[in-house]
Amino acid sequence: MIQRIQTLYLILGTVSLLIAFIRIPFFHCEDAANSIFILNNIQSICLFLLLSTLTVLSFQNRTRQIKLVYLLSFCCTCIILYNIFSYISYDFEQASSVCFFNLVFLPFLLAGKILYYLAIRSIKRDNDLLDSVDRLR
Repeated sequence: MIQRIQTLYLILGTVSLLIAFIRIPFFHCEDAANSIFILNNIQSICLFLLLSTLTVLSFQNRTRQIKLVYLLSFCCTCIILYNIFSYISYDFEQASSVCFFNLVFLPFLLAGKILYYLAIRSIKRDNDLLDSVDRLR
């Protein structure tokens, strides 16, 4: 009963990040076939969904759930930084199309990160509430 708002934050944050990573190109190219998406293979999508599901299902152990949310957020940041680095190191002289950073991507990314932050705050608040109840016993 206590974990409902955290679960809602985690699910909404995951959906927001999946929309940003799968449906919206990170770098939009002049010819649409060369547009760069963040999660473009099935293994990375499955890993992201597995980690999100494990985070939601570990509501019994709140410290592990907080660590998993931090890990999920860190993985998202690493994936984005890797894609920026690979875009910068890409040889544009051999490529026939020019790519631009897609700003539509940013609101979904920020919404996911903010929802993960709110989930962490809610988990910590519930942890503090349960600790205070335990002290009263």
